[in-house]
Amino acid sequence: MNAQSTSIDVGQISGGDAPEPIPEGGHLAQTQVQNQTQIDEIFQGFDQPTREAFQSWMQNSGLAINGRGLDLNDAFGNLGPFASDASDVLGTLRRQEQSLRTLVHDTGDVFAALTEHDQALAGAIVGANRTFGALASQSRALSDTFKIFPTFENESRLTLDRLKPFAEDARPLFHDLRPVARDLSPTLRDVRRLAPQARRLFKNLDPLIKASATGLPSLSSFLRELRPVMDGLDPFLANFNPFLRWLDYQAPVVTDFLANPSSSTTDFLPFQSGQSAPLHLSRQMTIITAESLAIYQKRLATNRGNGYLQPFAIGNPYSSSQGEIFPSHDCNNTFGSQPVTHNTSPPQEESGQFPFSSIVNPNDPRQVGPNFPGFPTNPPGPSAYAACTIAPNFPSTFGGGKIPEVLPDP
Repeated sequence: MNAQSTSIDVGQISGGDAPEPIPEGGHLAQTQVQNQTQIDEIFQGFDQPTREAFQSWMQNSGLAINGRGLDLNDAFGNLGPFASDASDVLGTLRRQEQSLRTLVHDTGDVFAALTEHDQALAGAIVGANRTFGALASQSRALSDTFKIFPTFENESRLTLDRLKPFAEDARPLFHDLRPVARDLSPTLRDVRRLAPQARRLFKNLDPLIKASATGLPSLSSFLRELRPVMDGLDPFLANFNPFLRWLDYQAPVVTDFLANPSSSTTDFLPFQSGQSAPLHLSRQMTIITAESLAIYQKRLATNRGNGYLQPFAIGNPYSSSQGEIFPSHDCNNTFGSQPVTHNTSPPQEESGQFPFSSIVNPNDPRQVGPNFPGFPTNPPGPSAYAACTIAPNFPSTFGGGKIPEVLPDP
């Protein structure tokens, strides 16, 4: 190895002692020239181990760049721009010196922490190695994935373009669903508690599913055969259902009808000698009035009747407050052909003694009818003229009038 080099020292002398410029084609004086230095003389300045190490390094470098001369040349060619860019980077790092110091310090802390958890780090490295090994074993599939990835991106772009108007239309819906979402959390918590029972239910559905393979066709056949029966039952049910509705409406009366016979026959006569069983009796009550002893061509003014009592009509609070047993069908037979209540003016025949007249028995026959309020010599007394209130109409289901109508369904 040999190399020639020239070093020129222009000097630092100024003033009158400064050397004159060398003209074109001129020569340096011999006193201004020193002998050349060979590269071997430079290597002779190193000791034997250093020269051997340098020799080994150069030999290995020769093997490394064998056949890569062009690449090495390109590397040297890019060294200038690299140095310039590296200078900019190093300048930035110098301006950020404190941050760089903190980064280096924190990096030391990170590596210290990794050193303390070397087993976890080793596990992570082994796991990463396995992951990359799995990816390497599926290299063809991975290659196909990257090949179709551009197509996937194109289709995704089209899909997102279509989703944009959908998102704009769905925004009001999601806004309205916010209250539902808030209520959804308790629902999901309840569903979570229900999940074990639901899991057992679905597991126990297997026998039912197997049985349904034959049961459902049989049920379908049964329903087909049942259709003519239901068609035939329609006229009957159209008349029977209104009857059931009437019984349901009159449930209190029906209950009394079924319970009263047993309660009315619970009484019995005193035991007699030789009697083997109690002698039950049925208690009866008979009211004897002028209407029960004769037949009148016209209703008496004291007559009160109603053949279509509604549930709880007997003894209802309003009738009790008016001093009557139940509301009447009409009050056409009263002296004024009008209802007689505590809240209205009584008929002329009752004068001002109402409402006591509906709860106090007469003390004298002259206190009833046209004899009341009495002769001039007799002061007015309480009247026995009963109150009269008109029963309300039946519900519209039963005609909405005074008389119930139980009609067949259409």
